[in-house]
Amino acid sequence: MANDYGYDRVFSEQLKRHLERRDWVIAISSSGKSRNIHEAVQLAKVYGAKVVTLSGFDADNPLRSMGDTNYWLPSHNYGIVEIVHLAILHGIVNPGETSAA
Repeated sequence: MANDYGYDRVFSEQLKRHLERRDWVIAISSSGKSRNIHEAVQLAKVYGAKVVTLSGFDADNPLRSMGDTNYWLPSHNYGIVEIVHLAILHGIVNPGETSAA
C-alpha cells in the first residue's frame, strides 16, 4: 500500500475498504504527530465514523483534538505512553471482564 499510495496514506487507503458501516476508529500515536494517522482520521470522519484518539507527549499534539473522544497521557516516555494506551485498549475490548473461577 505504501509503495502505491505513499506512506502518508497507508492507513487511509485501507480504511476506505472498511468504513462502509459508519463504524468507529481508534487512532493511536504516542506523539500525536503521525501524518498517516491524521490522514486516516480525516477519512474516517468523511465516512461518518466516530473517532477515539490515544496520544501522549505534548498537550497540543494535533491528534489530541481530532477525535470525538480523546485520551491523552502527559508523558514523553514512549514506554509509559504505550503501556497506558494498551491498558485503555484492554478496557475497551474486555469491559467488566471477570475471571472464571
